[in-house]
Amino acid sequence: MKIAVIYMSRHGTTGKVANLIAEKLEREHPVDVMNLARFPALSPEPYDMVIIGGSIHLGQIQEEVRAFCERNLELLLQKEVGLYICCLLRERQEVQLRDAFPVKLLAHSKTHACLGGEFLMERMDHEDWVVARVAAKSDRSVSKIDFQAIDKFCESLLKGIHA
Repeated sequence: MKIAVIYMSRHGTTGKVANLIAEKLEREHPVDVMNLARFPALSPEPYDMVIIGGSIHLGQIQEEVRAFCERNLELLLQKEVGLYICCLLRERQEVQLRDAFPVKLLAHSKTHACLGGEFLMERMDHEDWVVARVAAKSDRSVSKIDFQAIDKFCESLLKGIHA
């Protein structure tokens, strides 16, 4: 089984999570990790499983993730799919996850999850820094990546799949 982990990361957290997922899955299967910022015309065609992730900014997933899913929806519906978001606001994560991906793709996915998030203040431009500072009620970086959720997400993806 050939697996793609496709993501968009504005400040690096979603990429960090994509690589953690890949590390766990590549013990049993070949995995390619690709950032939509570098490969905007990427096709999921050669992959048996496609994992798609993005981060939430101001309640929305990146446009690149949304466009990738919409452009490749019919093909993705023929594959094993896992979906994830990175966000810090736990009280809104279910709504944000539901709003991040097309309804058909979310329903088709083998698993989907919110895997935590970070505010990396040193990587933000001024506008993002102001928004993050208000949301975090702090001007310091905050890291709440949910490593247990990543483990569970990967276990769900591998369930029923043989090498």
